Amino acid sequence: MKSCLRQNPIILMDTTHNITKHRSIFLTTLMVVRPNAEWARTGVRYNGIPVAWMIHENQDSTIYEKNLRSIFPDDETKELVKFAMMDEAKAEMNALQHVIPSAKVFWCEWHVKKALRKRLLHLVKDKETKKELWGHVLGLISAESETDLHSRWEWFQERLEENSGQGQYIRYVEENAWRDRQRWSHCFQADLTI
Repeated sequence: MKSCLRQNPIILMDTTHNITKHRSIFLTTLMVVRPNAEWARTGVRYNGIPVAWMIHENQDSTIYEKNLRSIFPDDETKELVKFAMMDEAKAEMNALQHVIPSAKVFWCEWHVKKALRKRLLHLVKDKETKKELWGHVLGLISAESETDLHSRWEWFQERLEENSGQGQYIRYVEENAWRDRQRWSHCFQADLTI
């Protein structure tokens, strides 16, 4: 694990649920990243290598924290971790920030897109409006600078007062994603090593 972290100082963490008929069982996987020797052929530059698993009955941050402390027992190992990528799970994020406070925590783009797309499909009925909104959401995610990000957000602000599904969706984005934009917009990931 340490050799992988020296090359690419990032960890990936995700929890799955509903993995058995018992709804209260969770599986958390912690991975490190290493270069893929076959990236020219496969197009995949890096592989996630699982280094730890945790099976637990709840998603309390103390459970995550206890397990993270056993995986990263000393300051030397903790200092190797510069970045962490995860979904928007608050308990995981809080635990990680207690155990490895120096790590910058980013949200997985796939999870962010999934959550925002699901809510869009639920709130907005018009097909063209959905397409337009989704294009602007993707623009927020891929913004190359904070100035670009804020100018893109102005488009949303101009439509916030609409009393339709579009306005409800924009309020959802504002309350659930915009305030944490430093965790998912590309413009804040410039120093991410992969």
